[in-house]
Amino acid sequence: MRIVRALFLFLALLPLVAAVNYHVYSTDVGFAGPAVIKPSGPSGINYLAFHVPTESLAELTCNGGGGRVQVVDAFRGAVLFNGTFAGSSSREFVVPREGTYWVVYHGNSATTCFVRFKRNDPTLAVQDAFYSIGIVGAVLYILYSWRGRR
Repeated sequence: MRIVRALFLFLALLPLVAAVNYHVYSTDVGFAGPAVIKPSGPSGINYLAFHVPTESLAELTCNGGGGRVQVVDAFRGAVLFNGTFAGSSSREFVVPREGTYWVVYHGNSATTCFVRFKRNDPTLAVQDAFYSIGIVGAVLYILYSWRGRR
């Protein structure tokens, strides 16, 4: 029966373990690129693709050329960022969930872009799952411990 108590205690402490893990992970700075992106047009789309496993605060930096840059969710088609620049630009945007994204460039000549991920956080669905597991584990641990004292 000690295994059952240890399991319930583990479930109760799981959100704390996850919070420490995400705190360590959120300080890691990741990059996508740099990549030379040719202007997209009627003949085709040129893009820089990147994958994000969590919600992230990102910074898009483009140098050279000029025009419009978009960050698009590859599967949903939603535009996360839409901005114009001439020469160089550095702008922040939020990646709301895990997934694959494209940096698409519409301009007059090629540009070099890269994405830097400044802060990575768990999505709300992941946070809710960990907190629910922790609450259920804590309640089960308390009930099991209380039952054992009688």
